[in-house]
Amino acid sequence: MIGFVLNPDWISAISSAISAIAVIFGLFFGFKQITLWRTEARDRRRAEVAEDLMAEAQNSVDVIQSLRSPMSRVPKESTSDPGYIYKQRWERMADRNEVFERLRHAQVRAKVVLQNNSADSDIEEIFRIRVELLIALEMLLEMSSYEDLTKEEVEQRIDLKRKAFGHGKNDDFGKKIEQTLRSVEEKLGPVARLETR
Repeated sequence: MIGFVLNPDWISAISSAISAIAVIFGLFFGFKQITLWRTEARDRRRAEVAEDLMAEAQNSVDVIQSLRSPMSRVPKESTSDPGYIYKQRWERMADRNEVFERLRHAQVRAKVVLQNNSADSDIEEIFRIRVELLIALEMLLEMSSYEDLTKEEVEQRIDLKRKAFGHGKNDDFGKKIEQTLRSVEEKLGPVARLETR
């Protein structure tokens, strides 16, 4: 049997090595946990931003759809004004500008946080739809003061009214609005539900 004598220097070296290994493992697992927390926080933030953008897109589409309603009420004192309905709806759209400001703010946040925001073109389409509706209302307001309309102006007026007040199965503008919102939901829904990274 070989006699083995533990030198106090060896004991000190072994305990230092074990301590160093423990510190290295601690640092490794600590770094791993911090990375995991960062990833979770980033994914949570992405989900919140995507959810916010979806909600603001829905609010904006709701405003547009409510203004396109074929139901209107004209006060007695305004019945002689053929442009009253168009003016009223244009003003109602202007009164709801804050909804579209919030949508733009949410869009900018999404560009920063989501980086590759595939729904950005759909959000821009909502803004274009809004502008198309405002232009249709302005043109209808202007045409309401015309004495005699040419055949082309009558056809244009019918098209503008479809855009401004459309409903039913032949409402192509309404279908465009619904498809745009559905596209936003399809693209941002998985991010908001934390299904993708």
